Amino acid sequence: MLNHKNAYIILPLLGYLILASCAPPQSIERRAHSFYSFLTGHRPSASFEDYISPAFRSEIATGQGKTRLEILTQALRSPSGTKLDAPKLEDVRAITEGDFALTWLEGRPDQPLTDSPPMRWVKVKGRWYLYFGTAKEYEEYRDFPSALRREEPEVPSGSELSEGAPAGTG
Repeated sequence: MLNHKNAYIILPLLGYLILASCAPPQSIERRAHSFYSFLTGHRPSASFEDYISPAFRSEIATGQGKTRLEILTQALRSPSGTKLDAPKLEDVRAITEGDFALTWLEGRPDQPLTDSPPMRWVKVKGRWYLYFGTAKEYEEYRDFPSALRREEPEVPSGSELSEGAPAGTG
C-alpha cells in the first residue's frame, strides 16, 4: 500500500525513470568518438561487434560471417597492444541525412586516423552503428543516401595515378 512516507521515495524515483526514458538520442559525434577511441586502443573493454549494425550482426551467425568479423577485427587491432594518441571529441566531424551519417577526424596530419576515409553509419532505434552496405543492411535500412556518398572521397583512377610519372619509367 502506498502511504505518505513511501510516496516521498517512490514519486521522485518514478519521475527520474520517466525523464531517463525521454533522454535525447545518442549523438553521432559521441558514437564516432567512441569508435575512433576503440580503434586507437583507448577502449579496451569495447569490441568491434559493439559498433556493428543489428542487421550485419545477424549475418555474422553464419560461418562465413564469423570469418569476416575475425578478419575485420584483426585488421582494426593496433599491433601488439600499442596505443595511439587518443582522438579528441572536438576533432570528430559528421554529416547526417536522416538516419545515415558520415564521420571523419580532423586534426594535425601526424595524428592517427586524421587522413582515414569517412566512416558510414546508420541509426537504429536511436543508436548509431557502422553501415557496411551488406544485403541484409540494405534490406532493413535502405541504401546509403546518394547525397552522402557524394561527400566521400573518390579513389583516383589508374590514369590519374600515372599522369605524374616521369617519361620513360615503367
